[in-house]
Amino acid sequence: MEHDKKLDSWLAAARADLSERGPDELTEQQLLSRVREVRALQSVAAARISVPARDERRIEGRQRWLGWRVASAMTLVVAVVAALVIYASQVTQVSGTPTTTATSYTPFLALVASDAMAAERSAMIVPSQVSGAALADYGLPLDPARVDQPIRAEFLVSPSGLVLAVRFAE
Repeated sequence: MEHDKKLDSWLAAARADLSERGPDELTEQQLLSRVREVRALQSVAAARISVPARDERRIEGRQRWLGWRVASAMTLVVAVVAALVIYASQVTQVSGTPTTTATSYTPFLALVASDAMAAERSAMIVPSQVSGAALADYGLPLDPARVDQPIRAEFLVSPSGLVLAVRFAE
């Protein structure tokens, strides 16, 4: 209770002190200039000429132009995909082996020293088929039921024709 009386007396003294004070002249001038500025901006905004809406025909023409651009881009994409499919089928017919297969291959088995393999800069991969008995020659496990079936293999061949490495399809 005593604390409330002290607070009330302090607030009363603060009110009396505040009522004796007037506004600071600089702050009052800044406030008045800001109010004038806002009113001037409002009057300029009210007097501003409104911009007419765009012509609907121009907008439709732009939309039509955009539609033709999208359609031509899609046609180009379809043509490129078709060309790639045709090219891939021709490569498959020439090489005899599909370029993309679902089979997995073992790692290459080196047939020459690693120094000789590292010296070759432009070796090529040549797809081929070997008899099942050739697996035994390379020390690989042989399924007796598949000895007579050809097995897909890829040979790493140097430009001079030297076979550097071989890998087999699983």
